[in-house]
Amino acid sequence: MNENKNKILLVIVVIVLLIVVLCLGVFTYKDKNEEKDKVKVNLSQLYVSDYEILRFDKYFIEILDHKIYGIVNDKGEEIYLNETGISYNDIYKTKDDKILFYNIINNNLNVYLFNGNKIEKKYTVEKIDYIKPLILQGNEDVIVGFVQVKDDGFDIFNLENNIPVNVDNLKLIGDYYKNDIYYTNTNSLVVADASNKFGVISFQGEEIIDCKYNNIISTINGNYVVQDEKGNYGIISVESELVKPKYEMIIPFKNNYLMVRQGKMALFDNNYDNVTGFVLDYHEKEYDLHNSNTMKINTLGNYKMIIDETSKKISVLKNNKILLNLDQEYVYVKSKIYIYNEKMISIYDSEFNKEKEIKLNEDIKDVVSMDSVYDNIIKINYVNSHSKNKEVYYDVDGNKVDMKRRKFILQNNEYLLFLTKEDSEKVLEVISNEKKVLHTIKANKIKVYDEYVIADKTIYKITVNK
Repeated sequence: MNENKNKILLVIVVIVLLIVVLCLGVFTYKDKNEEKDKVKVNLSQLYVSDYEILRFDKYFIEILDHKIYGIVNDKGEEIYLNETGISYNDIYKTKDDKILFYNIINNNLNVYLFNGNKIEKKYTVEKIDYIKPLILQGNEDVIVGFVQVKDDGFDIFNLENNIPVNVDNLKLIGDYYKNDIYYTNTNSLVVADASNKFGVISFQGEEIIDCKYNNIISTINGNYVVQDEKGNYGIISVESELVKPKYEMIIPFKNNYLMVRQGKMALFDNNYDNVTGFVLDYHEKEYDLHNSNTMKINTLGNYKMIIDETSKKISVLKNNKILLNLDQEYVYVKSKIYIYNEKMISIYDSEFNKEKEIKLNEDIKDVVSMDSVYDNIIKINYVNSHSKNKEVYYDVDGNKVDMKRRKFILQNNEYLLFLTKEDSEKVLEVISNEKKVLHTIKANKIKVYDEYVIADKTIYKITVNK
């Protein structure tokens, strides 16, 4: 009898133990999977330098007193070192993905190229007078050469050698000239003759279009907007006339044109077809083909937003039909569409249904930029009436938000970056979307480049493990 009882007891104990082990296994498996599924945001130190660090393209450049001492890649590996340093005036990217920098010493231009492994001096131009970079505009601006302006013409230098292409008796115009840099939209240059008639030459100095127009500018797609002697605008290619000069203004964009006739404006596509009709208002009185940026086009799916910064109005088009005309000036697109000016922010969904309207009660002279934080807080950078840079935060209900001295820097899908000041130091906080502080960096100077952070002389990288 006792023996049977003992056997039964033993079986019960074994069963209980099995249940306990099974439960422990389930919980352990669950914990491991939860840990596995949990997103981890890591902060790692990549490189510590003896020099200041400049982020350029996919590299970090070690600099001091406008000299380059080293180059570090995205992995934190020093791939170039120069203990004496090489002086530089400016740094650019070339069309073949190399880094170019130059200096001007004792009236000599020295040009250098970094090919991914080492820096090589390409050439020197001696006894220069007025030499400037020549930049090709596109999705990414790249340097294509240098130009030296003279009293009776100009010289063109390519990136390979110091042999100039001499252009006499022509004035260099370019498509744009800003901050002592000449910009062009194509592999050609806009020029003017002694009678101030405009034409186009190649980088080799060969005539492409005769100097016979009142004005001309190249477009990114390789054609030219021209103004004839009667003051009318049209579009030409090197081979033919594409649009007859019959418009009061043509404003070129990457994929569209705005054309004005009898004081009304229409949107044209890249095939030069009128897609809206002349139904848009035009307010610019003296449009400068080379310098004015009063009109902008923002595309979002089937929507186009034509922004007139002169009248501070936005025309919203859906499938090239006017959907809305708004008395606001700027557009910011994230998960929502924010259309705003100095007095108000209007929030729309992706189908342009208005959701909210926020009145701004700040002393705002000009809005510099806008961001959304946590998708429910709006950050506004602005200049006040005293010309001071300020920032303010609002929630989507129009209430001011105290960020407790935190300055929003960047939002990722898995984290946000905020900058605060603590005594004499700056503090960068890596914060989860659940508002938990994950990592901090303290330094006198902090700069953020997407997932990379430069804090004083140290490079950090933020990574996400899922």
